[in-house]
Amino acid sequence: MRGELDLCGFSVFPSTHEDIHDIKIIDSASLLSGVNESWFIGRQETYPMMFFVAKLHHSNRVVGYFTAADAGAIGYYNESLPGFVYLSRFAVSEGLRRCGIGTGLYNTMIDSIMRMPQRYRGVVGDVRKSNRDSLSFFGSKGFREYEELSRPHWYNNGRTDDDRHKIVMYKLFPGR
Repeated sequence: MRGELDLCGFSVFPSTHEDIHDIKIIDSASLLSGVNESWFIGRQETYPMMFFVAKLHHSNRVVGYFTAADAGAIGYYNESLPGFVYLSRFAVSEGLRRCGIGTGLYNTMIDSIMRMPQRYRGVVGDVRKSNRDSLSFFGSKGFREYEELSRPHWYNNGRTDDDRHKIVMYKLFPGR
């Protein structure tokens, strides 16, 4: 419509150091457990092709991010899920959820992983049981719970048992 601002017009880019401040703000507002800016910088430097941001077209403002790492290299799920990428942190600004930004970030991440010379078998991530939106999102992308790895009372912080309950979600890549 003429004169309306397209709030969900966005593009996805590899993250840069200039994005860290905005990423940290989104992270702090979205997730119960936070990490410091140096953690994000470390991920950018170590896994530049597994760290993306979504920026609005009209303002170039960062409104979402997605970061991942080689699960084996960081010691996550080596025995149960060898050859997987660990989806570390993922968030979209609250007022812009359900606009396709999360799907855009996810699709860019998966495309990037599939183009890498390593033949990763799939992706895995942790979601708090209380985070119904994330569980629904990953379920809609074909992820399943790895029940043997999910743990109640895993996280120390949280107001409820569901906040402390870790659900491990994974997805195998076809043909791998």
